Amino acid sequence: MKKILLSAACAVLISAVQLCAEQENLAQAFGETVSTDVITLSMADAINIALSQNISIQSASEDVVRAIGDSKANSSGLYPTIELSGSANPKIENTFNGDTGDERNAGITASYTLYSGGKNSALNEQGKLGVKNAEETLFDTKETVILSVWKAYCTVLYRKEVLMAATGALDYYTKAVQEQTRRLELGASTNLDLSRMKQQFESARANHIAAVNDLDSSRVALCLLLRISPKIQLELTGNLSDGLPGKDTLAKATKDEFEVTYKNALARRGDYQALITQRESDKKEITIAASGMKPSVSVSGGYAWNYEKYTDIDLDSTDEWNAKLSISVPLFDGGKTEGETASAKSTYKQSDLSVQNKEDEIKVSLIDAHLTLVNALGMADAGRAEVEYGRQSLKYAEVGYREGVNTQLDLIQARTDLTNAQKNYAEYLYECRVAQASLWREEGILTQKAVFSETSDRGVK
Repeated sequence: MKKILLSAACAVLISAVQLCAEQENLAQAFGETVSTDVITLSMADAINIALSQNISIQSASEDVVRAIGDSKANSSGLYPTIELSGSANPKIENTFNGDTGDERNAGITASYTLYSGGKNSALNEQGKLGVKNAEETLFDTKETVILSVWKAYCTVLYRKEVLMAATGALDYYTKAVQEQTRRLELGASTNLDLSRMKQQFESARANHIAAVNDLDSSRVALCLLLRISPKIQLELTGNLSDGLPGKDTLAKATKDEFEVTYKNALARRGDYQALITQRESDKKEITIAASGMKPSVSVSGGYAWNYEKYTDIDLDSTDEWNAKLSISVPLFDGGKTEGETASAKSTYKQSDLSVQNKEDEIKVSLIDAHLTLVNALGMADAGRAEVEYGRQSLKYAEVGYREGVNTQLDLIQARTDLTNAQKNYAEYLYECRVAQASLWREEGILTQKAVFSETSDRGVK
């Protein structure tokens, strides 16, 4: 009997040592040394880091800068062009007597297009639309990145909950093995009972190792998303149930209420507004293409001054003003303008269809996101109750086992059911948080909601 007791105690001790070593190896998986730096992050902190560090956002920001430059170039046709010229030649020979002297001249000219068939005005408007398109795309990119960070952050919180459940199971079976060993020594248990508990302990230990690994992996994924070193240890604040609405607060909206939500979403969504601006830009392209067969009118004028001097004699000194009105009327271009106009009209039609399709997509996605959140909250309520019943069942199973009413298998099943219920509840809460952020994303208010401040002044248009 003492040998059995000693063997059981040694097995638990060896398993505990192996568990510590495996956890240390997991912590060192991404480098020879593990950083002792610990960063405490809230959800808002993580999002703000992503907004400043994410490459996609930086690239979209550069698109805005480029669009501003293009817009400035496009608007140049609405303004006059002014040129200043001048020259000096100190060694010029007089053809009459061979004397040498110098020649100087200067001039200034200005030109302005009065009419270009609407092309310059359309280019100016197209440039402004290009800036707005880039800004809307930047906003949409930020919302996409925020949703990714939100999911990664919640994944870490979810993995922490799973690890807590796995740790609880491991601690339970560690004590259970010790208890079964004492009962066996007293003759109140059998070797079969002890073997079952050891088996459950090893299963719990394997699940614990997997949970630690999953948590480390999710932390590394979040670090990479935030572009910080994976060696840095992240300590996240909050839990999965933070900020979740009650199921009753998400009652089915009336038709009028949904229409208001839908219109507001169209006004806020960056991807939709980008399509709107692209459609308007394509419409301007029709005007630009059609201008090829329209007359153009321009004016130009200038002042010129010329001075020539040989020795002490002024040979010539003149100045003059000039002005010119130019009119150009195209007659035939081989069908080029007609073809470009037809192509531009087709592109505009496609853009209009894209807008209509996006409107339908947003309407459906709003309904789906709302239903997904309602269902997730309902499952979370059920999961919470399942955990409570699981604790009660385990308590009753333990009491019954001590009194000889329940079997060991009843006890093991109750503990297994509680562990699974805790993991399921954590998963349901994770799905609630993701569904909540997804609904905000569909409504175009994720940036505002996620950082808990008025970071966006985008209102109903």
